[in-house]
Order: sequence, then structure tokens, then C-alpha cells
Amino acid sequence: MAIDKSEFVRCSELTKENTDDDLEGIQALCAEAERFIASFKWCKSVLRTYFCFGFRYAGVFFIEIEPLGEADSEMWVIVGDIPPAYIDTSTPTADEALEDYCWWMHEWIGAVREGKPVDEMMPVLTRETYLEIAPSLELADMLEGRVRFIEENLLEEEPESS
Repeated sequence: MAIDKSEFVRCSELTKENTDDDLEGIQALCAEAERFIASFKWCKSVLRTYFCFGFRYAGVFFIEIEPLGEADSEMWVIVGDIPPAYIDTSTPTADEALEDYCWWMHEWIGAVREGKPVDEMMPVLTRETYLEIAPSLELADMLEGRVRFIEENLLEEEPESS
């Protein structure tokens, strides 16, 4: 199933006219998304990066890479003032990728609060070094605040049932 990229903007083509927010902030997130994916040994090179949506503190991107080995050649990437992550394209839309990201972060937060292991969960990584964050209640609280902000400001609201 091919991802519909018609509504995305190539990061190399971002202008003040095609972003809703601070151009420099979005460009910085584009570069951050590319650095994050390029940090994995299964990424030979980043071919194309598309800005899907977001604002200067968090964004969703669609990235095409030249993979090494059996890695996927396309993925969703979420970066910003939040732990970076990638989501495979079995999730068909950028909105759903961000919903999945939030779900995984809530799972990590819940496990930390309950004192359960997080080894088998999506890793929660630092923004600059991409090292896994050691679970703590303080970090779980901080992450929860950021995830809720994303849910309230970036995810489309569910239609009300009548």
C-alpha cells in the first residue's frame, strides 16, 4: 500500500507560504528527523524527507531512505521537544502514526508508574544522543505532559457521535 504524499511538503521545498508556523523551527525539525534516522546502522542514506504536520516543537515526517539489509525504505518519524521515534508504514497515515506514538508513550508511562519493565516496549530515547532513557516517575510525568499537549494540539478531534 503506497503512502499518499500529496499533502506533504518536501523539507527541501519548505517556504513561509507552505508552513503554518515558524519556518526556521520546522526546518530545524526536518534536520533533526534526518539526523535521527541516519543514526541507525540500517540507514545507508536519507533520500527524501517530507513534512507532514506539526509546529516548531514537534513534527511528523515521512522519510524515504536507502536501507541496508532488510530495513524498510520508508517510515514515519516523530521528533521535537519529545523523545524521537519512528513508526513503520503499516500505519497508513501521518495522523495515525502520531496516534500510535502517543499510545506507545502512554504505555511506557503506565509501565513506569506501575514499576513494570519497559524492555519490550518502544524505547524512549533522548533527543540529542538517542540513548534510551532510564525509567523514572519524574520523566514519566514530564513525558505525559508533552504527550497530552500533542494530543490536544496536533491530533484531530474525533467526530462527536449523535
